[in-house]
Amino acid sequence: MTKNGILLHVYHLEAQGWERLVWGDPQADKLGTVTTFAKTLLMIPADEEVRSIVYSGPSQKDGLTEGQHTKKILVDRVDSLTDFPTLRTLIEKLTSEEYGVFVRRLNELTAGQVIKNTYDEIIHAAEYLNEGVPAAKVFQIASASHAPRCLHSQLMARQQGVIQGLQPWYVIGSDICFQGTDMRDVIVVEPPHRGDDPLVGFKPTLSEVLKPFFSLDSESQKQFLRSMRRDG
Repeated sequence: MTKNGILLHVYHLEAQGWERLVWGDPQADKLGTVTTFAKTLLMIPADEEVRSIVYSGPSQKDGLTEGQHTKKILVDRVDSLTDFPTLRTLIEKLTSEEYGVFVRRLNELTAGQVIKNTYDEIIHAAEYLNEGVPAAKVFQIASASHAPRCLHSQLMARQQGVIQGLQPWYVIGSDICFQGTDMRDVIVVEPPHRGDDPLVGFKPTLSEVLKPFFSLDSESQKQFLRSMRRDG
């Protein structure tokens, strides 16, 4: 039997717009992370195996970890999934037996331990999802804003041998960006590589300059950002 692995990325429970980020916007038919997770399950044939996990960061709510609270939102709102036209169309195509498999899969989402960051999440997921029979493929689900970072972390994990060489991993981005932003606010910084780029071989690279920023305290980060603005 084909085994599918799903890693559902978790978000701090005090994140701005957490509800929309995770659940989505039914009226606009825009899926958040947990509803994208539901859509992914609906696309996997009922006769295939699914193993899924969501980890946790430092925040808690009502005595629940991030992963536990995220799962609770999903399980408690199963009947509301059809508020999204996209999900309603898929659910209406299911037989009663297939729908039962779908609900069982939702409930089988495992809430894992607290992890440090996205890369750490992938390390743990690679081990968990490959216990016993290795997964034929793995889907990592994240918000639209965070999906590029997830892909980067996946590629680093593969380079380090954490992900098996022949095992395909995919990133599925939701329809929702971080509150008040869109995909134009996400920047991917590549090393200079074009033959006609005068910055090829120049040091320091932009990524080398920016990396220390994330180790600065918040006031130093603000000062750095102010200094970089052309308008002062």
